[in-house]
Amino acid sequence: MKKIKKSLALLLAAVMVLAMGITASAAGGTITINGTVPALEGSDEERNIYYYKLFSIEPVTGGEDGEVKYTLESTFNDFFTSDPKYGCTDLSGDDLSEAAYNYVAGIQLAEEEGSDEERAEFSQDVLAWIIEKKITPTGSEEIAGKTTTINVAENGLYLLNPRGANNTAIEGTGPHTQAMLVSVVDGDAPVINMKSAYPTVDKTAEGSENGYTVGDTVTFTMKANVPDMTGFTAYTFAFLDTLSEGLDFGEVKEVKVGSITVNEGNSEATYTLEKNYEGNPQQIKITLNDFYDSYKEQVGAEISVTYTATLNEDAVIGVGTDTNKNSAKVEFSNDPSVGDSTGTGGSTDDSKEDIVELRIFEIDIKKINQAQEGLSDAKFQLYPDENGSAGATAISLIDKGDGTYLFPNNTNQGEATADPFTTPENGIIKIQGLEAGTYWLEETEAPSGYNQLEDKVKITLTPTFNNTTGALESCTVEYVCDGETGSSTVNVVDGAGSPTVTIMNKYTSSLPNTGGIGTVIFTVAGLGLLAAVTVSFMHSRKREDEA
Repeated sequence: MKKIKKSLALLLAAVMVLAMGITASAAGGTITINGTVPALEGSDEERNIYYYKLFSIEPVTGGEDGEVKYTLESTFNDFFTSDPKYGCTDLSGDDLSEAAYNYVAGIQLAEEEGSDEERAEFSQDVLAWIIEKKITPTGSEEIAGKTTTINVAENGLYLLNPRGANNTAIEGTGPHTQAMLVSVVDGDAPVINMKSAYPTVDKTAEGSENGYTVGDTVTFTMKANVPDMTGFTAYTFAFLDTLSEGLDFGEVKEVKVGSITVNEGNSEATYTLEKNYEGNPQQIKITLNDFYDSYKEQVGAEISVTYTATLNEDAVIGVGTDTNKNSAKVEFSNDPSVGDSTGTGGSTDDSKEDIVELRIFEIDIKKINQAQEGLSDAKFQLYPDENGSAGATAISLIDKGDGTYLFPNNTNQGEATADPFTTPENGIIKIQGLEAGTYWLEETEAPSGYNQLEDKVKITLTPTFNNTTGALESCTVEYVCDGETGSSTVNVVDGAGSPTVTIMNKYTSSLPNTGGIGTVIFTVAGLGLLAAVTVSFMHSRKREDEA
């Protein structure tokens, strides 16, 4: 038994946690944990924090004011006597309690370099022993939100474990652990921060900021980290990926854990690919086999899966809330007390989905007259930008009918032509599949009765993405037509739409402003003759009046 002043006990309570902050509360105590993560909405699995009392804390009968004693719970006698480093070998009773307390207090109060790692290691060791011995927890509390409060009936030193969380280290944040030590002493109500996280996935698509076209093959990468598997004897870890209707799965290009490439197969240190997972043709599952035995010593190592998929004719085109979404999540073991001889980890949980959006941009070319009416039969060609001016060769496009043209991919290049495209009756041409950037539009023939544009129209297509989520927010075209600038922006929240380049043709003048010199001479001569006749007529009238 170890006697200690309450002031020192309170100090120990203040540091007996790996992330700190203490407030006053009623005796018996509550423990508040910030940063907890509840189960996903609709999940059948609960996420709980289990807590175990390692030491009881009681006032000393007849002792000085504030004097308390820490008594080791008998459940943990075998833990402290199991390893000589705890200094408790061959001890029992009060001597064991005192030695165990001295060890814990020593590492908890230590401030030298490496103390945080030592405290984390001790917490992990206790947790591993608890799980191995299947120790019944003192109690548990379901995680229902970002903050979880546990009401403990008795003062004591407790070990807290958010079941299923892992302690994957994140550079620059200090040691992580899924086991936290905290004291509740006669009315204290400590507030701590969760020092572990559940597995997550980060998904990216190559070239997503520039846009795509139908037929493009897109390379996707999913990344996660090897979790800490303390207490487990088997572990399930798999990627679940769902493609939109506008995507056809291609192939897995590479699976890596750390620097090691993992091959497909059904043996150790391999992965298994399941297409049409659970009867869904748009879902695939990639399971890392024999995960526990293969990677238990590689905690924190990056896991990456790279695969391809191709945008098909069902792909969504334009700006709007509907898009080509591709989601990924990881399935992971969440209960170290459950496993089986097949190497799977028993019950599982799912991470939050990470969603990638693939956009196929579309711009409208709207041809109008001075009365704002749509003009048909205007002919155009589109050119790429080359160092700030139009390139020499027109861009080939695929005619989809009804004034809609698609920028081709290599797979459908043969269907495309660089011939001029013509405005339909409403005067609107839609060009789909252009990447963000600058283009030049040339009017090769104006509608009958209208003047043709003298210069090419400079068009710049610019998408805007959210800095935090990476989701598209808006798409803008800016253009210069006959020296006049214009712009059009479509916001995703406003629904489907496309930014528009509006081009006006003016009516042809009644007198031609071009022609040969003969035309000019005859015109001038005619006007001169008309003037002479008029002057002669005026003089004749004047003579008649004088007569």
